Amino acid sequence: MTVTFNIQEKDLVTLQLFLASISDNIRKKRQKTKYVIPVFYVLIAIVGVVTGQKVAAISFLSGAVLWILFYPLWERKSYRKHFATFIREHMKNRFENTLSMEITNDFLFAREHQNENKTPVSEIERMQEIGELFLIRLKGGSTFFIPKEQIAEQQQLRARLQKLAQHLKVDYTIDNEWKWK
Repeated sequence: MTVTFNIQEKDLVTLQLFLASISDNIRKKRQKTKYVIPVFYVLIAIVGVVTGQKVAAISFLSGAVLWILFYPLWERKSYRKHFATFIREHMKNRFENTLSMEITNDFLFAREHQNENKTPVSEIERMQEIGELFLIRLKGGSTFFIPKEQIAEQQQLRARLQKLAQHLKVDYTIDNEWKWK
């Protein structure tokens, strides 16, 4: 089966955000950052209560609550902005390039302008489907992506990828509800 699509910035950003969301290191860092500052503020508030500085204690306690409420919203936008800036800077020459990917039982052939990539299917580690993309994750850490909105025959592509996953005995997971949080 052969699919053809254009590489777009939003698809690359979605891919990076998805990979960040499943990275243990990034998840731990985000959780740590979310709670370390408020805990610090609460400790300062406790010191304020003990020393009789109630206004300072209330201020720091309010700061902790506001941090927990609003930091996740800011952080989400910050990651999106960071990845978008990085992609615009380093991959701008790839936007709107037409990529053709042929999926066979032995190889994945990807063609973009004068570049060709021939990857043995034995390198596939797992396949995933999220709301906007089909993902083919390779053992070396690379990922092929196919944007759903540009593929007219999504059902056939899904069936082909699932059949290939069964043949290779690799996971095919569907998480169409995934959103960057």
